Amino acid sequence: MKHEEAAAFPGAARLLDKVSVDGEELEEFLDDVVVVDDLRSVPDGFEGLAVTCEGAYYRPGSGELGLAAGVPTAVVLERRSRAAELEGKLAAARAGEFA
Repeated sequence: MKHEEAAAFPGAARLLDKVSVDGEELEEFLDDVVVVDDLRSVPDGFEGLAVTCEGAYYRPGSGELGLAAGVPTAVVLERRSRAAELEGKLAAARAGEFA
């Protein structure tokens, strides 16, 4: 098992330390999953899957970033709006017009 790698950064907790599973196959599948408070804390070199309690997930190795199914539409729209706002601020900063 890869559990040493999965919890190899500060703020990460192995999902398997928080849930019970029935079956070695499922345990192996979830072995590289960690729970974090903030996806920004996940190092680029992390090879597993990081998830938040709010339903966001990030797999740096493949660049996957998203929200799990079942997250309310309002949350998705709020996050998209916030991302657009931050993209605007980044563009302004790059142009030397940081507001």
